[in-house]
Amino acid sequence: MHAFLTTILLICSALLTCAQNQATIKNPPTEKLESLKLGTSYYPELIDPEEWEQDLDHMKSASINVIRMLEFAWTKLEPREGEYDLEWLDKFLNLAHERGMSVILCTPSATPPAWMLTQYPEILVVPRDGRQRTPGGRRDCDPDSFIYREFSVEIARRLGERYGKHPAVIGWQIDNELIGPEMAPAEIHSAAAQFRFRRWLKAKYGSVGALNSAWGTGFWSADISDWGEITTPQNPRCTMGHVLDYGRYFTDSQVEFLKLQRDALRAVIPGQQWIGHNSTGVFGRGIDHVAYSETLDVAGWDAYAGAAGNPYPEAYAALAHDMFRTSKRAPFWIFETNLDQIAQKSPTPYWAEMVARGAKSIIIWHWREHRAGAENRSDVVCDYDGRPDEQRVKFMREFAARPEFQGVLPQKIAPAPAAFIFSEDEVRAEESADPYMKWPVPYTQSAITAYEPLRRLGVSTDMIRPGDDLTPYKLLVMPSCRIFDPRWAAPLMAWVRQGGVLVATAKIAQQDDHGVYFKRIGEPLRELLGFEVRRDVRLSEALKVRWGTEIFESAPHAEQIEMVEKDCEVLARFENGKLPGGVAALRRSFGQGTLFYSAATSLEMNEKLIRLACAKTKITTFDTPADLIAMPHLSDPTKCWIFNYGNEAREWNGTTIPAKDFCCLSITVKPR
Repeated sequence: MHAFLTTILLICSALLTCAQNQATIKNPPTEKLESLKLGTSYYPELIDPEEWEQDLDHMKSASINVIRMLEFAWTKLEPREGEYDLEWLDKFLNLAHERGMSVILCTPSATPPAWMLTQYPEILVVPRDGRQRTPGGRRDCDPDSFIYREFSVEIARRLGERYGKHPAVIGWQIDNELIGPEMAPAEIHSAAAQFRFRRWLKAKYGSVGALNSAWGTGFWSADISDWGEITTPQNPRCTMGHVLDYGRYFTDSQVEFLKLQRDALRAVIPGQQWIGHNSTGVFGRGIDHVAYSETLDVAGWDAYAGAAGNPYPEAYAALAHDMFRTSKRAPFWIFETNLDQIAQKSPTPYWAEMVARGAKSIIIWHWREHRAGAENRSDVVCDYDGRPDEQRVKFMREFAARPEFQGVLPQKIAPAPAAFIFSEDEVRAEESADPYMKWPVPYTQSAITAYEPLRRLGVSTDMIRPGDDLTPYKLLVMPSCRIFDPRWAAPLMAWVRQGGVLVATAKIAQQDDHGVYFKRIGEPLRELLGFEVRRDVRLSEALKVRWGTEIFESAPHAEQIEMVEKDCEVLARFENGKLPGGVAALRRSFGQGTLFYSAATSLEMNEKLIRLACAKTKITTFDTPADLIAMPHLSDPTKCWIFNYGNEAREWNGTTIPAKDFCCLSITVKPR
């Protein structure tokens, strides 16, 4: 009987999902111009209500004016199925409003209550190892589950109905860090996931014959004869097409989960309350977080130092800021960050760069240490007894009072002159456990090695995806785009032919969007490239590159290039390994535009190519001493930001920038 009822629920929920996903958003939010906000996460459900007023007053004293809450509070909101306890929340919101505090309410679907996990154990996630998670953690619920979706929509609707008109509530965060199972690949292998994945594939391919042809399933007798034979790619040796399509499906499924809660809220809340989500794992899990942002009213992420990636953690964070700003062409939210850099004197430049790249609010995690449970850490503002750390309070007061942050933020931000392509498909392929899908130089390393020179040179950059519109840009940097949908080729070549400048790096257009190799590497772009890649060369040690009189290293992987067109100009050659004298970098004119190409992964070579590309496009670059980062102001072309990440004061352009500090200056240097 239980199985029968579950099946009925699955069917009914599927129909409801389709209907809700087709619904249009009512009452889109309208944003006002406003200056930077500082906020904090807070857990009133864990604090004695008698201490709420004290904590709120301390927040006000520290220049905190936004509170983010509820993401883990489901059991306090709905202690038993269908029974709600919201009076405590009423009281807290009223206290916050009395003090002029704004509140972001989170839907609590990241941590379902114990009663749900025990009564409906099928909602627990199944990771790649096939063993269903047991209660006790977070992100252990299955967003593919029809049952879990029903409960998540209902709690969102209940909260929206009650607090949609509360004067303290300015916005809503759906779920918390929606990236799949914690400490596991971005995959779910439950029965619900199998069902939804098959339905997604049917809609995409129409027939198993078309799927077999796209995936190239003939090897190892992997042809599919019926949709029911298809599973999620739990086996690490599945075809790359299988892995790539599942990664795309995973993003689509998570977006669908966001839309369900979004629509439930939007139906009952007023237009001025916005809806967003706090992304994380933005580069290393193969999830398209731009698709998240496009679904919601505001974009944002949890910007912990190093969380976006290593090496070059500040560069990864800057790339993430660029991505979320570009996704909406508008200021974005930092939903979580922390103060742990206080131990290294100050997080000032790191926070200031958030604002410079478009952040409209910085919210710390979190205000007061909690005494039991997980994530007991010391990088919060208050101790277990609610006593604030005066050094941290002083820092927040001073940061909030900086004159650079007092002007109003624009509602929209114009495109930058340069764009950087990041491809989630590359990450999806490498996240497979198949050792044959691994490369000596991971894609994320190739990508950040191409982005770091843009940041070092102070080039204003948008982050886009393969296939996105290129018309706003003069310069495009495309690192290691091994997986290349042939449909991207024509618009990319047309953009270059009409005057665009492209900097591309190995590996270039080796496989199509299903992982099937082209007959010749670079085939879709052959007209543009002017060369052929004969083979990949993998080495056990770094390659040496000669550029004029300079010699520097590249990572132990390169492409052996054979020149085809005579107009390819060699800029650098390899000095050692299996490619002595081989082409390491080249330049080629194409129509009115230019291609610069690097056949290896090298920070120094990428910087040289990007300098040449900026000179060609007349994009301003900045030469700064070590530890200093410069970038143009997003809305005032007469100014630029300077961030000093070093432990010593630095001189630049006649101005002293203190250690671990920043300034915003009038531009007095000429474009280079």
